[in-house]
Amino acid sequence: MANSFSLRLGREHAVVVSEVEWPMGVERDLGSLPLEFSPKGFLVAILHSEAQAESSMIALRSVGFATEDMRVYTSSQILVDQGRYLETRSLGRRLAGSISDGQADIELYFAYAHEGRAALWIHVPEKHDASRAARYLSDHQVLHFRHVRAD
Repeated sequence: MANSFSLRLGREHAVVVSEVEWPMGVERDLGSLPLEFSPKGFLVAILHSEAQAESSMIALRSVGFATEDMRVYTSSQILVDQGRYLETRSLGRRLAGSISDGQADIELYFAYAHEGRAALWIHVPEKHDASRAARYLSDHQVLHFRHVRAD
């Protein structure tokens, strides 16, 4: 997953901000994606509702996580994205998906979406960031965590 960087000027100093390439919710040519879906450097928290996911994002923001490093996906957004992907995938992609190590996680993710659950994706390029986010979310009734390491 390629990251580009931009420079944002604050009042005190310049800050380099990573522009994250999000794996979902972006209109793009699905043929350009790798055969296996494997986003890197994300912690995904499944929550009961969009409102809980939004509340969790606000809580993380209050302890220093950047807004641009988090996304909430509703169950309907997840299912629309899945449908778009399934409609366009080739035989090679279907075969690669069927033998993927992460297939059970992907199926669980979509099962939660079918139940109306929301997902909070947090870009955490470092393991300690993922652990820190999970600690702060421990009081937010998270149904499931999935951390996909950047390395």
